[in-house]
Amino acid sequence: MSKTEKSNTNKNKDKAKKLAGNVLANALSKESIDKAVTKWFTETKKSRIKKSVNRKELAFIFVHNDILWLNNYAFSTTKADDKGYCTYPFKVLELKALVQSRKGGKVGDWAPRVPVHCVLWRYYNNYAQITEQISHVCGDLLVAGFRNLIDEDGVLNRSRSACHKYEWMNQVSVGDCKCIRCPHEPICIEPPERPSMDEFLDAKPAGQQYLRPVNINNTK
Repeated sequence: MSKTEKSNTNKNKDKAKKLAGNVLANALSKESIDKAVTKWFTETKKSRIKKSVNRKELAFIFVHNDILWLNNYAFSTTKADDKGYCTYPFKVLELKALVQSRKGGKVGDWAPRVPVHCVLWRYYNNYAQITEQISHVCGDLLVAGFRNLIDEDGVLNRSRSACHKYEWMNQVSVGDCKCIRCPHEPICIEPPERPSMDEFLDAKPAGQQYLRPVNINNTK
């Protein structure tokens, strides 16, 4: 790659970083979403631990205790401390055109990384456009079930962290009354216990059966 191509690629990376995840997800076609989601539910990828003799095949999405989980060892994450969300590179024309239109220039071989939860929300909701931000009702960014992902105002999205920090979703006694202090709709819920590291590393893909809407909607 020439210096000019490298420069254009780096410029487009900077432009894509400034694009909100919902904007990138909204630009994806139905075909691009179907292809990615089918892969996540049915295929694996090699572990990133290249020096390991026995590199594991990692599931992208798996089921544990009837809950769909994103595997942060298979996806790339925005933070290294398990507090970031999972992303996936989409090397498709619709995203190349979107990034390029910000300022012009050649996109090159680099592919924008799109938040996985935004793509899943569109898949679960008949490919509807995201209007605000995608929140996680249970507060765990790795829970990928249909009921955990909702489209809501950014302020409400960020305020859910207070509910989980102070456990406002739990019932408390106020005088003779019992109430829940969570102001959100749908109400925040307790995050499930995460699988162990070994369970993440040894998990099998959720499978083709979870691509059917009836099964997706019945999975937490």
